[in-house]
Amino acid sequence: MTSVTLADKLQGISEDIRRDGHAPIRRLMVMKQWLAAPGRLAAFGIWAAAQAATCKAKGKAAGTLLQEARTLLADANMRRPRVNRAAATRLHARLHDFQNEFKKVQWASVRMVHDWNLLVIEEGLAIYLWYSDMVSLGYDLAADYCRHYDLRSGDGLSRPSTVRVTHIAAFTTAIEAMEKVRGLHAKKLKHTAAQH
Repeated sequence: MTSVTLADKLQGISEDIRRDGHAPIRRLMVMKQWLAAPGRLAAFGIWAAAQAATCKAKGKAAGTLLQEARTLLADANMRRPRVNRAAATRLHARLHDFQNEFKKVQWASVRMVHDWNLLVIEEGLAIYLWYSDMVSLGYDLAADYCRHYDLRSGDGLSRPSTVRVTHIAAFTTAIEAMEKVRGLHAKKLKHTAAQH
């Protein structure tokens, strides 16, 4: 009997969205346990930021920030991202400042986000730079990456979200395959060293 992978669960979410037209965003919580394994959260942060950087900008200033993100993340290794930390820190600050407007609503203050892809890049960089052990931020990043507002289903997972949920499933499968190869390679090296 084969075990159900995270990719299988994510594909199930995509199928439910296709069938029902929407799904609650909290369904992405299935990612938390997967993201807890060493190295996965930072890799996911950089991967999600790189994916968001490929999207179309809303305006010239946003386009400049997206191009800067594309350049910074162009050669990032999926499994072990090595991104220039100083450049990533500067870009993160610029992204935060670009959308640093808050609006008071009842008892809280809500951040006004005009370009969702820039927010995803900002969140992904923050995870990579400072929060690579905070799995709950990985869930938040997945939710923001997949979120799509729809008048009928509100702010959650709707039909356009299926593409991004499927992209995350492919990412997790690729990471698991790399980990398996790395594990086999390490086992082979250990065996070879034991023979000598």
